[in-house]
Amino acid sequence: MPNWEERQEIFKIHLSKRRREIDRFDLEELAAISDGFSGAEIEQALIAAMYDAFAQDREFAQLDIIAAIQATLPLSRTMMEQVTALRDWAQQRARPAAASDTEASDTEASDTEASDTEASDTNAPVSDQEYWQMES
Repeated sequence: MPNWEERQEIFKIHLSKRRREIDRFDLEELAAISDGFSGAEIEQALIAAMYDAFAQDREFAQLDIIAAIQATLPLSRTMMEQVTALRDWAQQRARPAAASDTEASDTEASDTEASDTEASDTNAPVSDQEYWQMES
């Protein structure tokens, strides 16, 4: 499962993908309350929050994401024995998905510079309704 820093990055990626202003969200809090969630579960909680807010004809906010997370029981808890067995197996036979802290900090700066360079008006924030029209 992703650690705290990785969960922050996952939220950042999925909020950016949906053209949201990242500074409107407390990524530290979201990462803390989503402990035990996979990246896919985090994405689905974010999508559920968007649907709930859109149904009420408003922009989604931090509290919508928190409510969606709290309404979700992640697989790491519902299938704890299987996840533990898989982790034990992977520790001996697989390569870690996440880079070490030193590798991550070295590449993080270059990744940030690259993403800043790639950012343009096409990544400007859009309303929920505009987003869902684009997805259709």
